[in-house]
Amino acid sequence: MNKKIFVIYIGGKHENSLIECHDMRFVVATDIQETHEALRQRWWGLPESLHIDAWGVLESVEDFAISIEEKPPVAQENHLYFVNLGGYDSQQFTELHQNVFVVARDEQEAKRKAVIQISSWESPHRDYLQAVDLLTDVSHLLQGNSSGYVHLKKSDVIQPFAFTCQYTPIGICREHAPQRLISNRVNQKKFEAIVIRHLVFEDLGTFEDVLLSSGYNITYLDAGVDDLKIIRDSSPDLLVVLGGPISVYDQESYPFLSVEIEFLKERIKKNLPVVGICLGAQLLVEALGGRVFSGDKKEIGWSKIILTDHGKQSCFRHLAAYHGIVFHWHGDTFTLPSTANLAASTEIYENQAFTVGDNILAIQFHPELFFFK
Repeated sequence: MNKKIFVIYIGGKHENSLIECHDMRFVVATDIQETHEALRQRWWGLPESLHIDAWGVLESVEDFAISIEEKPPVAQENHLYFVNLGGYDSQQFTELHQNVFVVARDEQEAKRKAVIQISSWESPHRDYLQAVDLLTDVSHLLQGNSSGYVHLKKSDVIQPFAFTCQYTPIGICREHAPQRLISNRVNQKKFEAIVIRHLVFEDLGTFEDVLLSSGYNITYLDAGVDDLKIIRDSSPDLLVVLGGPISVYDQESYPFLSVEIEFLKERIKKNLPVVGICLGAQLLVEALGGRVFSGDKKEIGWSKIILTDHGKQSCFRHLAAYHGIVFHWHGDTFTLPSTANLAASTEIYENQAFTVGDNILAIQFHPELFFFK
């Protein structure tokens, strides 16, 4: 397998920006020309303005050699992290940035190793941090049904990251651009997400930035206060139902729970996207014909989830970068609906997360909470 990880610094224009916009992309390919189409597909600015400012091949970091292999690594404790650093210089009217790569066991170690490299800056901090193997989506970029995995191997040869700085236009003229590129970016199509909240301070957390950057307008509805009929009337692209300190079987005391369940049944029948977190997941269970009940003990605090084979192939695979450590706060549990595929368990409760098809996602724990800031 001759595939390599290309790190590419792209730039271009956006009709709502006064200055040139930049971003970082990771593409698995055999040469730089092979990356161009993937870069065009992921570009969110004006199609004709897209260009490459710098690029390089990520072959080694520190004393680790990097390769793409067909089989997954065995007992690989370290991850390869990309860190975008920020800071200030009182003589410059801007924020300073630097992009670095480090090998670390977890995000906390990666942050420490990265930030120390800009200790001379004012207010040094990390603006973005992510495990590179979760950014590349290696298997998706390989041909056929083959799989690919990022391997880190100790090496006696240390090669510094070599890169090329050269303006290379790769944009497409509007008249030749695919229609979906024009409609989603030039016309600035937005998606609509409605979020049902059961506590005013329990919001989307980390999910909010992800949805906003993906082009969603977000509307919060407070259960028991706002009229939930707007969900049926507006038919949003995405419905998210958050957690709360009540239970599915408290419908007599909190009638709005019955309304939520009915709306969930309608969206499930129409196969419209729904994400349920904590109480939201339990409401999905009820809507799908499962049973929610009080568990033998409360599960509160940070602990590890165990992914099923299905979970390892789903969106939950990204939790591997955090060693599966997530936050729990619940005392109820549930039976798995007949149409559901179990994705995650813990030592205390078997049913922690599941999917139904491509559009239904139920999560008992709280991935929207920051592990650190």
